[in-house]
Amino acid sequence: MILSLLIAFLAALVIANYRFKRSVLYPPFLFCAMWLFDTCLYRLGLIQVDPLHPATLYLIAAGEAV
Repeated sequence: MILSLLIAFLAALVIANYRFKRSVLYPPFLFCAMWLFDTCLYRLGLIQVDPLHPATLYLIAAGEAV
């Protein structure tokens, strides 16, 4: 549940950052896109990994919002 919310939040930030500057070289766009890509790959479950703690996901979201 929390991971799905984080992916939705990151997707909204990626879209908003692109609409704000209209450049894929805009640093906040790149940072948000990188974390969105990472969380989507984690969500796919391609390899066996330990689950992320919700505090870690909150930290990622807080880093994106600032």
